[in-house]
Amino acid sequence: GVDVKLRSSDDGANMLHAVENGSVAIYYNGAEKLATASNGVTVTGNVAADSLSLNDGDIAYFGTSNDLQIYHDGSNSYVKDTGTGDLKIQATNFWLQNAAGSKNSIRAVDGAEVNLYYNSALKLATTSTGIDVTGTVLADGLTVDKQGSGGASGSININGTGESSILLYNSSGAADQRKMDIRYTAAVGYEGLYFRAIN
Repeated sequence: GVDVKLRSSDDGANMLHAVENGSVAIYYNGAEKLATASNGVTVTGNVAADSLSLNDGDIAYFGTSNDLQIYHDGSNSYVKDTGTGDLKIQATNFWLQNAAGSKNSIRAVDGAEVNLYYNSALKLATTSTGIDVTGTVLADGLTVDKQGSGGASGSININGTGESSILLYNSSGAADQRKMDIRYTAAVGYEGLYFRAIN
């Protein structure tokens, strides 16, 4: 085959090396920086570009064994970790938002709270003592378990400026299926704690 080499005039360092039916290598100060291959190009060093565009189905691979993959298949976008270890997203403050950046889904603050949103409205926030929920909690069960020195016990606190109550239903949850009403009211003339079983 025929080799074509372009060298500097002063020290004979390679500038370009082209092999017939083979690779083409480009050099910087005698050091190879880019070489073509049958499956693409190999770059030694950093790549600076205004943008990087990949078509649907084209995959950006990271790691010696292609452990991390990022791509769009024409319908959905994927960040896929297929190698050993964990997929870690590290940030001082982390936000997960919609594509427009106008609505929040998750916010995590370094050394502080994690917030969960519904349609950008805050619904659950972690605190140093537990969680703070805005709205209604629907659960299959509730266990209050607190163990400590001095016979410490668990508690459920219901705070309100007016009437506070615990309503127990059967499995349907319909208003006409209420089975027990535990209620406290501070209304004048009605102050007190009431228990009512409903048949």
